[in-house]
Amino acid sequence: MRISCPPTISPCYYGVDTPTREELIASSSTPEEICKFIGADSLGYVSLAGMKQAVGDTQGNYCTSCYTGVYPTDLVQLQVRENHASGKIGEAMGGDSGEDKNREHPVAVEHES
Repeated sequence: MRISCPPTISPCYYGVDTPTREELIASSSTPEEICKFIGADSLGYVSLAGMKQAVGDTQGNYCTSCYTGVYPTDLVQLQVRENHASGKIGEAMGGDSGEDKNREHPVAVEHES
């Protein structure tokens, strides 16, 4: 059995280089589907509450946005275009390059209350 932190379902916008939501397998797949994909017999996750308890986060000081999809701040949305042929990444939102099909469109973001 493989045991992991809570499933990472959302990208981190605060300094950890994580893929887009579409590239995070746990954002759209069940543990059973992930097991089949990686060839594992079973997969388990530590609950978010269990992880917070393990690190002593009794005050809610640690960011959990990548596990919950709820972000503590407003985010600046960028559209990112990947050009796999040239390896170029990144383009700020705005201006129409005519390559809309290659762009990642911003997603709706929840905020902490």
